[in-house]
Amino acid sequence: MKKTAILIGLGVAIAAAGAALAQNGERAERMFDKFDTNGDGRITQSEAEIFRDQRFAKMDVNGDGQVTLTEMQEAGRQRAADRMAKRFEKIDANGDGALARTEFQDQGARRFERMDANGDGALTLDEIKSRRPRKGG
Repeated sequence: MKKTAILIGLGVAIAAAGAALAQNGERAERMFDKFDTNGDGRITQSEAEIFRDQRFAKMDVNGDGQVTLTEMQEAGRQRAADRMAKRFEKIDANGDGALARTEFQDQGARRFERMDANGDGALTLDEIKSRRPRKGG
């Protein structure tokens, strides 16, 4: 019985981690689209510089040409709140401003299915890793 509980807990943890990794992949695509201003499928250094300048300007609330720790922290809180609001809207299928358990579960099930590359109803470590953002090329 203890083994079963541990295995179920492990399965839930893997599914949750997998969902988070899938979300990172979606976020990477959105970020790429923001950087790739001419839509050629590549990001040049000048495109990245434009994006960085825009981001800096947003953080520099008082417009003094410098970003303080407080300004950076507030910008981070605002970005997190914006992401959470977008995520909430996606999950809130009926648009009533509240998440029912079924809406929450349905969204997780859809992510799980997207990650389940071979469609066998289970996630392998390789399937989870395939959703992980690549570091360093």
